[in-house]
Amino acid sequence: MATAPDKPGRTEASVDALIDENGSRIEVPPQSELKVAGEHEASVGATGPTNWWLYGVIALAIIIAILLLMQLL
Repeated sequence: MATAPDKPGRTEASVDALIDENGSRIEVPPQSELKVAGEHEASVGATGPTNWWLYGVIALAIIIAILLLMQLL
């Protein structure tokens, strides 16, 4: 029985573009490495904290309004 020779696996991913938290396309240059995004750089991921805190504040305001209405009725 013949065995296939061991081939080394790829260590990098082939990515054309990334999508940021606002749905905008971020072009990725070839052979670029991962790095931490700074304050003024495009960030990656839809779960970034930039917009989630605003959603939390709005949800908290809605809950407070509902509880206030329940107390008044």
